[in-house]
Amino acid sequence: DDRHLRIHGTLSKSSDDTMHVDLQDINIGYVFDIADLGVNFKGEATGPAYAYGVLGDNPVMATDLHIHGFGLNDGLLGDADIRGEWHHQVKGIYLDARIREKDIARTHVQGYIYPIKPNGSLDLHIDADNTNLRFIHYFMQNITSDFNGRVKGKVHFYGRFKALAMEGNVVGDASMKVDVLNTTYNIKDSIYIAPDGLTFRNNRIYDTQ
Repeated sequence: DDRHLRIHGTLSKSSDDTMHVDLQDINIGYVFDIADLGVNFKGEATGPAYAYGVLGDNPVMATDLHIHGFGLNDGLLGDADIRGEWHHQVKGIYLDARIREKDIARTHVQGYIYPIKPNGSLDLHIDADNTNLRFIHYFMQNITSDFNGRVKGKVHFYGRFKALAMEGNVVGDASMKVDVLNTTYNIKDSIYIAPDGLTFRNNRIYDTQ
């Protein structure tokens, strides 16, 4: 097991001083737990990161990571290749992530994470192609204890940390248990995702009982 986190270099205002970070199988969940962002990422990250001029007026930071078993809110999305850059003008981390779940699904995530409190937030656009929708269940736990399936379409994931919202239009093949009815339904066709819930239009909904 060669799991490690190696850091070497110099932190200063000078763009000539560079800090290098090398990750090997580092659990990203620990990082987000410490940051307490209100969103749960999982996976093991491998790859380089670097920064220079960190203490100056225009710091430069970038990373190029491969994350094995990348998940969001208990939903496994696959293995991810993620490019990240600090954009000082907007005080945000720009992300471009391409995620592949074997030969089953592909997901492209692009946008910003703004980590600095008190304005911490994120603004991500998700392009899903047969993506595991389990990550959406996190936002529906008050109405369903079980929400599984796959979706294709576009989702906007945004808002302040601990008050995140989703909007989008996807085509799904899913099952959902409605707790108040104690009944599980199969859902096929369009699902409209809004901050206040889901809307099903022109759907074929089947009681599995």
